[in-house]
Amino acid sequence: MSEASGSKLLSASQRRFLRYWALNVTLTYRAGWPWIPGFGYTGDEKRRLAELAAPADVVRTAVWLTSVVIIALLALILTALVGGFVLLTIFTMIWPNASAIPIAAIAAGFAVIAGVVLSIEMPFAMGFGGVIADWLMGASDVAPDAGDVQLHAKVRWQFLRLPLVVVPLAVVAFFGWALVLGR
Repeated sequence: MSEASGSKLLSASQRRFLRYWALNVTLTYRAGWPWIPGFGYTGDEKRRLAELAAPADVVRTAVWLTSVVIIALLALILTALVGGFVLLTIFTMIWPNASAIPIAAIAAGFAVIAGVVLSIEMPFAMGFGGVIADWLMGASDVAPDAGDVQLHAKVRWQFLRLPLVVVPLAVVAFFGWALVLGR
């Protein structure tokens, strides 16, 4: 696949997300974390991520990180309020006596909220933080590469597997734990 045909497969927002995800990963590696749990990359992928992150200077990085933190905190508060309200409603429908709500149900509820935060809000905050950084600092796109489509698909799956695989396993584990312990 040529560079031109590869660039047409990623939209501008997908390229922006990949660029700022690359910045996030690159900052993590530079901070001394050789491995990010759940987000492993080959040597070629790490090189491409570093290339994508290279145009981000200190100011752009600071603007992006500040935007991400503010957006993530607002989204976290909203999710905690809405998720807590929804879970409380469901729990009190199933267990009218609040003291009878099993710890496993509460832990499973927290797992669902964590899954929403990490798989939906985190990519949203990173992408929207990129929109803000590009708006304030000017866009800094890197020339597309044919492998960007596969790299973006890999990153998307890394985020999607949390609600599709990990959260259901956690919910089953918590309720299995409750059955074993009797509460």
